[in-house]
Amino acid sequence: MKFIYNDGGRSKYFKAENVGDCVTRAICNATGKDYKEVYNRLNEMSKRESVKRHRGHKRSQSRNGVFKETWKRYLNEIGWVHHSTCTPGSRREKVKLVEGALPQGTLIVQLSKHLTCLKDGVIYDTYDCSKKDYYDFDGNLVTNDERCVYGYWTAPTEEERKMQEETKAQIQEYKDFVAKEKAELKAKREEVKKYNKSIMKKYSKKINKLASQLRKLERERDKQLLEMPTLKKDSWAYAKKN
Repeated sequence: MKFIYNDGGRSKYFKAENVGDCVTRAICNATGKDYKEVYNRLNEMSKRESVKRHRGHKRSQSRNGVFKETWKRYLNEIGWVHHSTCTPGSRREKVKLVEGALPQGTLIVQLSKHLTCLKDGVIYDTYDCSKKDYYDFDGNLVTNDERCVYGYWTAPTEEERKMQEETKAQIQEYKDFVAKEKAELKAKREEVKKYNKSIMKKYSKKINKLASQLRKLERERDKQLLEMPTLKKDSWAYAKKN
């Protein structure tokens, strides 16, 4: 495939060349966004990652690599649409990164451990990622000219953008409804707490007075039991007296 060198605008801000910023680079080449803007946003979104699921318990870094969950969330945030390359009913059938295999236009293509940008069948990257070198069992260097494509992303059409806006509006409406219900429930709980406190203040004196009267009656009952002539030595009152 044809290849054009493009670092996505990294050279404007950084001097390093051997870095793993393929996600940032591909998004900038496809969307035309500023490199530092995408760079900072990906780092910010990486704070929401579940580190326990990652090998080495590390977070994504725009400079050294971004996990799939984060860059997919970013592409969904800016409205790009995912297209699967798997044919229904044949999960193992693979699409290769060769000329004519993918549609024309601007695409963000997902490869094995790599993300790149295609514009009308031309690769915009820092190297020709359509080829991958590996060593066979005999230790010989082999170049694979057909890398597998695991899906690609495109900018939304007008209809897709309208659907996204409608979906966002519905989600926001639902969130507002839930927030309103929570606020009302919290207010009702506060009212119940205030009512309970007022009831306790109102009847606390009466309850204490009844409790003291009950203790007084218990003491008088014990005295009467001790004064009874028929009191048995194994009774509770006798044991208490002695």
